[in-house]
Amino acid sequence: MSHRSRWEYLRAIHARYRQADRRAKQVILNEFCANTRYHRKYAIRLLNGPPPGRAQPQVHRARSPRYGSTVASVLAAVWEAAGYPWAVDWDYKGDMFHNQQQAYRTRKNLKIPLDIR
Repeated sequence: MSHRSRWEYLRAIHARYRQADRRAKQVILNEFCANTRYHRKYAIRLLNGPPPGRAQPQVHRARSPRYGSTVASVLAAVWEAAGYPWAVDWDYKGDMFHNQQQAYRTRKNLKIPLDIR
């Protein structure tokens, strides 16, 4: 049974299941599970849920930036003053990341070069 035919079958019996008494619901549920091969709990959730129809399109909102440019500049200054903690330079070669080239801070040179080639 294809996904489309399962959906049509659900649409056909949904109203009948919602109006049935307890004994009739058991019979309808057994029949639905046997025909669709759905697990019983999943079938109960489908039949007790909202009437099947067209799904409403989900609206995805773009996230707005949390910090403004002033906060970002202050954070950059603090990060530089702390000696760039958690900074690792990766060498990307197209298929995977290789970490053979890394820049290390020393006591004499606290800055990490941002461009290693």
